[in-house]
Amino acid sequence: MSDITTDRLERLKQNLLKLNYKKHKKRVGEARIHLTQYLAHVLPMASQRFLLAPIYRSCVASQGGNMTLYNMLRISHPTPLKILIGLYDSMGFKKLWSLSRVHILSGAIYPGVLIGSRIWVGDSVYPNGNGTLCYNYMRTVMLCNFAHLFSYPFDVAYGRFASTVARDVSIRQYLRETISKYGFARLYSGYTICATSTALHLMIALSLNNHLHGKLKERLSSQIERNPAYSSTIRPLEPRGMDNEAF
Repeated sequence: MSDITTDRLERLKQNLLKLNYKKHKKRVGEARIHLTQYLAHVLPMASQRFLLAPIYRSCVASQGGNMTLYNMLRISHPTPLKILIGLYDSMGFKKLWSLSRVHILSGAIYPGVLIGSRIWVGDSVYPNGNGTLCYNYMRTVMLCNFAHLFSYPFDVAYGRFASTVARDVSIRQYLRETISKYGFARLYSGYTICATSTALHLMIALSLNNHLHGKLKERLSSQIERNPAYSSTIRPLEPRGMDNEAF
């Protein structure tokens, strides 16, 4: 459905340009459209990660397998629920949200870089719908992995912080100490797994989207063939109360 969405976005831009030209006022520009798209990604994500911060932290800690943390919390058989209870007993209720800003930061960087890189290469919102599936797949994989280069170090930092009982964390101090002790490559430990999972996810998602898009076009074509009147009666809707000359 990417080509349909891209066409609608381009028509929206043209309509806005005509409206702005007629009214001699720039109401909505392309920058505001991209900002709205970014906020549509970030605000729900930030709300979710903040509200569920204790659960995220306990789940990541259970996956980390840090026996030092389990011994400090006096947990013999660690589960997310037991870790959550142990963190609450040792840190208090308020400190369970101490890592939420790190988690939100990593989630805010990724869509910003991804949207910006798509604008830079010419894909304003979605991959080019005129290309082949293989071309769109490779293009999207490269853009997503490029965006992960900026957000992944913060994901690693969140995982390391969640595997401890640290109450006060500093991203700047963590980055400086990690680079000085282990080198810059330590910030990207496990990045190959992240890139592989992204490539696999996009392979399934884009293939399924392309398949469903083809099925939709076939179904619409068959409906029009069986009902020739559709080809003459289907036309864009025009909202009432608006000046159609501006469009």
